[in-house]
Amino acid sequence: MPGGFEEASLTSQNKDRVYIKSRKGFIKYALKFGYSIYPIYVFNENKLFKTFDKFYDFRIWLNKFKIPGVFFLGKFGFPYAPDNNQSLKVVIGE
Repeated sequence: MPGGFEEASLTSQNKDRVYIKSRKGFIKYALKFGYSIYPIYVFNENKLFKTFDKFYDFRIWLNKFKIPGVFFLGKFGFPYAPDNNQSLKVVIGE
């Protein structure tokens, strides 16, 4: 995943956020090994789970130690049950 821990830590229900600042190496590997890359984005994916939207700086700091700074809850408070009432739009580029 290009966004990694950082993108998961920045996830918010209220905003679409993407983190690829230091994740450009996957393009180099794709070119080296002959893989095709297609840009894909899923709208409303961030609304599947309720997220904790505080302490972003601390959460990003945790990522430096490979600790994901993520806390989320799904349907009925279970972390593994996404909210089924959200419509997702998947856009796939050329």
